[in-house]
Amino acid sequence: MRSEQSISIPTVAWMPDNRRRLVTAFLNRPAFDVAAETKAAKCWADIQNTATSRGPVIRQLDGANLTPDQFAVQKAELNAARTQVDADLWPPPGSA
Repeated sequence: MRSEQSISIPTVAWMPDNRRRLVTAFLNRPAFDVAAETKAAKCWADIQNTATSRGPVIRQLDGANLTPDQFAVQKAELNAARTQVDADLWPPPGSA
């Protein structure tokens, strides 16, 4: 099941006495996207302060169209997933 994949990671030279704008801009960027933080805060406030269903909030955040019965992973779906993962990567049932 395991396979190796090569990836290419672009790098840029950077020296303290010869700073490149691209690297400096990257280092000075906000830790989180401000627009995403604002949207998430609004959705969280809706959940905490109103009777808003979680479904519409999830749709707002990532576009998923879920009903409350779909929030939890069903046992059949979990068991099917276990057949696709190496057994040494998950504990036996009841050991957690």
